[in-house]
Amino acid sequence: MQFKFYKNPDRQLKQRRRINLFFVILFGIFIVILLKLINIQILDSEKYKIAARKQYENKIILTPYRGLIYDRNMNVLVSNSFEYSFAADPNMVEKPEEIAEIFSRTFGKSKEEYLTKLSSQNTAFIYLERRIAADKVFGLDTINMSGVIVLKEPKRVYNYGSLASQVLGFTNIDNKGQTGIELSMEDELAGKEGFIIMQRDGKGNNRPSLEFPTKDSENGNNVVLTLDVNIQRFAEEELAEGVKTFNADGGKVIVMSVKTGEILAMTSYPTFDPNNISVSDTNGMKNAVISDIYEPGSTFKIITAAASIEEKLEDRNSMIATENLNEIKGIKITDVHGAASMSFQQAIEQSSNVAFSKISMKLGPERFYKYARDFGIGIYSGVELPGENKGILKRPIDFSGVSLPYMSIGYEVLINAMQLTNAYAAIANSGTMMRSYIIKKEFGKEGKVIYDSKPVAIRQVVSEKTARTLTSLFAGVVERGTGIDAKIDGLTIAGKTGTSQRIIDGKYSSNSHNSSFVGYFPAEDPQIIITVILNNPKSGEYYGGKVSAPIFQKIANRIINFSGSTNISTQDYLILKT
Repeated sequence: MQFKFYKNPDRQLKQRRRINLFFVILFGIFIVILLKLINIQILDSEKYKIAARKQYENKIILTPYRGLIYDRNMNVLVSNSFEYSFAADPNMVEKPEEIAEIFSRTFGKSKEEYLTKLSSQNTAFIYLERRIAADKVFGLDTINMSGVIVLKEPKRVYNYGSLASQVLGFTNIDNKGQTGIELSMEDELAGKEGFIIMQRDGKGNNRPSLEFPTKDSENGNNVVLTLDVNIQRFAEEELAEGVKTFNADGGKVIVMSVKTGEILAMTSYPTFDPNNISVSDTNGMKNAVISDIYEPGSTFKIITAAASIEEKLEDRNSMIATENLNEIKGIKITDVHGAASMSFQQAIEQSSNVAFSKISMKLGPERFYKYARDFGIGIYSGVELPGENKGILKRPIDFSGVSLPYMSIGYEVLINAMQLTNAYAAIANSGTMMRSYIIKKEFGKEGKVIYDSKPVAIRQVVSEKTARTLTSLFAGVVERGTGIDAKIDGLTIAGKTGTSQRIIDGKYSSNSHNSSFVGYFPAEDPQIIITVILNNPKSGEYYGGKVSAPIFQKIANRIINFSGSTNISTQDYLILKT
């Protein structure tokens, strides 16, 4: 019996379909691979070239040196040194245990801490130690181990320690300015970073790449300040001594050139050393001269006095009723030096609150506000330092019934010490207000001058005649009045005292005061103005004439007797001698 085999057509069809499907899948895979290759080789070729280069190339940043900072006589206040930082490329480290052991032994930290860093994933750079002084690296600056990177980083050096530290400021761990001139002049001082491309050889060593250009770093420009390092020292030493003598919470001093507006010294207490910053230094870091605002008390009588003379409401011989206790608009104004009546001259010399309250009522809110504004109250001084608080000067529309008499004696108004100094300097300078400034010059490579500051007159606040009259009245304050403790034999000083109660727990306290004295000399041709303010003196004495005026006198005496050149004015006025 014979069997006949017939081909099954359905089975054949299924086989063909499987084969076709297999070829379609292969073709699809081929297309995907082809598209990927096109993408890698053509469309995204640059991206993958960069990624490949990153495996064997490093971009090393070349850090510039910050510009130097000088005082007016070219004494270097801030210079540069360097510190060492140690980093690693975990991808290139061959002996992590050995490296960790060396760093642990050198810096006294746990070996595991370094091992954790050395085994970091997805990074080609991680710091092991940052900014170590050269005398603390103990030879590690010459370490030659695969994957370890040694960096020499610039460091700021403040050559006079805490001197002028609030003006100069300081830089952070990345050498960026944080406060003071270091911050306000960051762009000018910082310079521009450069770079160099390094290639790793077969042993992991970095070598300069010849395929890419190197960009050199550009060092920052140098800055010359108007400060005089010697006058700054006098101001700081006498302020610190005064704070201790009168048991004050703190204090401020400004010394300025009357005719140019150049700041010769600026300081507040407490202070700090930018070379050795600690957590407790926070309060001393701020420049309280421009950042702190306060009610000035009787030093603010300059506004009412100047306005009343300019408006011909008063002259030195005008008589004013000054009963010891007087009611104005429902409030009581009292005088320490009470008298039934006083001449305008005596009212200034004895700082009569009653007299000035009455004069302000004759002056009126609008005129009072105009003169206060013209004297720079409630306006930024423009000094080239960060953190200035412009204070508060109420507009006449916001005055209450008692605002005017209170403001005339230095309450209900908030100012900073710089504004107060500028107001008195305008009177000392024949009524012309000058722009106060602290940046004298900026220069770059090979001494090329980029910026050279010049004195700038802002406005004529009062007439020269009014200014002369007021200066002679202020001279009487020191000769016979409340400022007698500022007197220096053989030298005519013009000035004004101020004492104001501070607000404690929401109300004025008779046990806490701000005490001040502003004076300038020689009164016949004023050159230097000094402002001294003490915060909350607690020694028993608290009047400005008793605590701030003596500090003024000591600073002025040291300036007068100083044997070096201070280059104070454009008139070659070098040394003030009696």
